[in-house]
Amino acid sequence: MVQLPCGNAEQNETHHEAAARELEEETGYRAETVRYLAHQKSIYFEPTHVEGKYVAVLARDCAYTGKLRLDETEDIETVIIPLEQWVEMIWRGKVTDSKSIAVTLLALGGLEISELKDLAKKIGK
Repeated sequence: MVQLPCGNAEQNETHHEAAARELEEETGYRAETVRYLAHQKSIYFEPTHVEGKYVAVLARDCAYTGKLRLDETEDIETVIIPLEQWVEMIWRGKVTDSKSIAVTLLALGGLEISELKDLAKKIGK
């Protein structure tokens, strides 16, 4: 399965700190900035079936540190995918993780209209 990095906050850890830590642990990249993607901060997985919520953030200005620290249960391969290819993968059903799709939609909302039009041209939509 292809998905964006994700994980849980540890005790006394903010969402920003957890996102930055999980990004580095799972990919080896450290973010210079992390910001919320949703005004309400918490998003429900599926409120009628699952009580859990998650927080969508955007990591910017990332630099490779090579400091992967995977948990024993994690089998992760880091793949860098350009935005237009990622969006096309979503449209073609190759990305099926609902969290990744929702976070992508929220991140696209932060682009300028001209950037969205350029992206649409690149993926042929």
